[in-house]
Order: sequence, then C-alpha cells, then structure tokens
Amino acid sequence: MSDVDDGGQGGAIAPGSVLAGLDPARVSGDQALAYEVAVEGLRAVVGRYTGLLAQHRCGPNPDPATLAALTAAVEQWTQRLRHLDSRDAQAVDAAQQDSARELAALRADASNRD
Repeated sequence: MSDVDDGGQGGAIAPGSVLAGLDPARVSGDQALAYEVAVEGLRAVVGRYTGLLAQHRCGPNPDPATLAALTAAVEQWTQRLRHLDSRDAQAVDAAQQDSARELAALRADASNRD
C-alpha cells in the first residue's frame, strides 16, 4: 500500500500532476522527489518573474527594456521547466540549484527596493 494520497484514483497518477512526467520504470523514489523539488523551484522562478512583469506593465511608466528583459526571463525559465527530464539527474540537480540561486537574488533585489 502506498503512503501517497492519489485522491481515490486507485494508484493512478492524476493528469497534470508533476509525477505524470515520470517514467516509473526508470526513476527511483529519490529521483522522483528531486525532480518534483526542481519543478517547484522552476515554477517559483517563473511565478516571481511573471509577477514582476505584471507589476511593471501596470506601473505608471512601463520601461520597454525592462518589460523585454522580464518577458525573456519568463520564457527562458518556462522553457527550462518544459524541457526538464526526470531521468537526467545532473539537469535536475542543476535546476534545483539554479532556481534556488535565482529566487534568492530576486528576493534580495525586492528587499533592496523596499
């Protein structure tokens, strides 16, 4: 019996779940967890950049260069998320580390503006 709540799906993975992209025959439990953490980190970065983009768009004088840079950042991190392969342990580890660094930098930048 699994400790994972599958929402009454009888062990099936729900569509849209982070786990839906995993190949159970090739990914260990540790790899699946690392992949899930990496995906959440990448989503957090995308979300932070998306929020900044919306904030700048709605500001009194949106700067086109800032809007372009933020749009490029959203696209870059979204592509990285889309192409992350759960079987590539090095890419998963790099995604975890890079997203953690990026979030820390974004938080520091926000703190410096306050």
